[in-house]
Amino acid sequence: MFNNEVKNQLKDIFSKVNKKVFILYFSEGNEEAITITRAMLEEIKEINSFFEVENYIFNGPEAKKYEVTENGTMIILNEDRENKGIYYYGPPAGYEINSFVHTLLDFGGVGETIPENLIERIKKIDKKIDIKVFIGLGCPHCPGAVISAHTLAKYNPKIKGIMVESSSYIELSKKFNISSVPRIIINDGEIDLLGNQPLDVILKAIENL
Repeated sequence: MFNNEVKNQLKDIFSKVNKKVFILYFSEGNEEAITITRAMLEEIKEINSFFEVENYIFNGPEAKKYEVTENGTMIILNEDRENKGIYYYGPPAGYEINSFVHTLLDFGGVGETIPENLIERIKKIDKKIDIKVFIGLGCPHCPGAVISAHTLAKYNPKIKGIMVESSSYIELSKKFNISSVPRIIINDGEIDLLGNQPLDVILKAIENL
């Protein structure tokens, strides 16, 4: 999946990780997107021993526990196995490796911090929020939108941030008429944003719901 040059780069990037990160993957079958994701995860756990990968059957007991509804769902848990609402539908490959690396660093103890005033605003959101960010693996602007969604989810248990690889989830893409990416769909269309919107813009839209 990764050539030697990329593996060495990732080893260097992850060298300061100091906390366990649990990556849960729920899947069945051998569709291309699932095969790619499985291969990615096998290599990621070999690159750094702090990353633990757990594979589960889609629709099994663990899937129900984590409210998994789509085949090929990945969830990132912190060292305490807390679910912070960080979901991936489809492989975070291509440009999307950037959002995946960002999350692993963040949960691994070496992530970036955001301003305290933003964190306080995120924590004040008191309703359930579902953020789906539809992406394309060849889109350089998509990782930023995914990182914003995942950041919002990290700081508030009522928020779920989901990367959706649009070509792997055709029915979901059709449901929301996805024709360009990144596209940010919040609460199944209550909010519909196009482009890599800054975190503050997404947060303001949620606050106004």
